[in-house]
Amino acid sequence: MNSIKGKFKNRYRDFSIDLSFDLTGNGITAIYGRSGSGKSSLLRLLAGLDRAKVGYLTMNAECWQDSEKNIFVPTHERKIGFVSQDPSLFTHLNVRKNIEFGYARVSSGERKINFDEVVSFFGLETLLQRYTEKLSGGEKQRVAIARALLSSPQILLLDEPLSALDYISKKEILPYLGALTNRFQMPILYVSHDLPEVAKLCKHMLLLDAGRAVDYGKTREVITRSFMNETQDLQKSILF
Repeated sequence: MNSIKGKFKNRYRDFSIDLSFDLTGNGITAIYGRSGSGKSSLLRLLAGLDRAKVGYLTMNAECWQDSEKNIFVPTHERKIGFVSQDPSLFTHLNVRKNIEFGYARVSSGERKINFDEVVSFFGLETLLQRYTEKLSGGEKQRVAIARALLSSPQILLLDEPLSALDYISKKEILPYLGALTNRFQMPILYVSHDLPEVAKLCKHMLLLDAGRAVDYGKTREVITRSFMNETQDLQKSILF
């Protein structure tokens, strides 16, 4: 079974992270917590953008970091797709060229995902010749995720990709995220601070607080254990 196992201990300027985890490598797993809990910091450590002083990380039994053995695989050698709330598209390129940038990162023999299939899945056929400044927020995020997916990663890391979108744009893109893992057999770690969104989208959930992992399991079970004392309105907004 696919899995993501690790342990990170690191001190930042005004924050520290100290956690161990053993996550399923299937479906969408939420990394959830209040502001300042360490969600984005954990994602950066997983991506190799930051290096923990004490760290251990394996992706499907492939070691990406082991501080005791002085092993650290740099970001560009990790097979990840990373998308944040800012899609960071190339404004001087059209949609096709933006997507092809992800495709070009992988040699033809290592490509596991078909360009036309991704374009069709995200409904981008009519947008390929447009420049990104002409796109809506939801369209930009679809392009950003398509570009990441075409790098044939082992995993997608999504850092609050919907937080900057309005309600209509969120409603537009959520079905794509929900269907993505089944269509492309691609595990996703999904950072969010929106509990109803997590409840609707994510199969599993890692709950963080002050840089520590305080719970992990199936999303419904974690929410039941940790959030049933929240306001009645919040409970009613979560649909299982």
